[in-house]
Amino acid sequence: MKRRTHLFLCAMCTGLMLAGLPAAAEESSTEVSTEDGAEASDFLTELAEANTYDAIVDRNGPMSCTITYIAVDGTESVQTTYQDDTIYVYEDDDTLLIDEAGDVYGIDKETGEGWRYLFVDDSYEYFLETYEIRYLFVYNEYELITSRTAEEGLIYLETAMTETDFDWGYIEGLGFDKSEVDSIMTEYVIDEETLEVLELNSYMVCGTEKILFCECVLDLEPEEYTVAEEVSELIYGENLDSITVVTDAGTEDEQSVTRSLSTEDGTIIIFYNEDNYDGTFYADPEYTEVVELSDVEGEVTVYMKRVEEE
Repeated sequence: MKRRTHLFLCAMCTGLMLAGLPAAAEESSTEVSTEDGAEASDFLTELAEANTYDAIVDRNGPMSCTITYIAVDGTESVQTTYQDDTIYVYEDDDTLLIDEAGDVYGIDKETGEGWRYLFVDDSYEYFLETYEIRYLFVYNEYELITSRTAEEGLIYLETAMTETDFDWGYIEGLGFDKSEVDSIMTEYVIDEETLEVLELNSYMVCGTEKILFCECVLDLEPEEYTVAEEVSELIYGENLDSITVVTDAGTEDEQSVTRSLSTEDGTIIIFYNEDNYDGTFYADPEYTEVVELSDVEGEVTVYMKRVEEE
């Protein structure tokens, strides 16, 4: 069978969904007793800063997190993440994603095919902030504190989002009827000293019924993650196809990025900023010959021309 590596273009865009609690939109529904003022806001802001993965790893070393989503029919889906000083890993039922200092690759579990990202220009930083789950708590001005107590080194925090309707995102896929949900309630167990969120449970509040839809548990002593040999072979093995993307050719800003892939019928995903580039590839640094990219065999070099500012 003839080997081939596919190419997929991905332009940076906004409004992408991240796992976590839903963002809020703009309409009031149910009233609850809440903490008001700057003190509550400052606490939630501090909580968010303490619960980025980078902050947790800086304090403790390797960490992992298990998030379980529960659908209305009781079906569970599990996401796990791991991070240490050198690697970030995300895994669910369908996907394995590994990020080793900007070298992002993974496998589609259903097909067994591998894929690898090639980041053009500054697009990795955007990818990092938008696509990777690297936090346990995100401050949301609509998430209000309804209860806060401390006991034996732990803070027990309850919050509710009732000021607005919700941007449902993934929650809609869990089978909930938006019209029947009054609010979203979350219970946190927090380390009083470090403010790390050790556990959280999120509920849909429907009248007098409280329905659990998300559980999250932090592990501060996980086993060290080692990339499986079969995954490494799929990405870095023999008979590599590779593509090199050169930007701003012939200028002081010229950059060249190369990514290769070993897997048969795998995909190299070229990720770029659509404000800087329009997704057109050229065969030469003078940008005279347009190249249509779909499959790569062997070694291929292409050029991208920066979009001129109007």
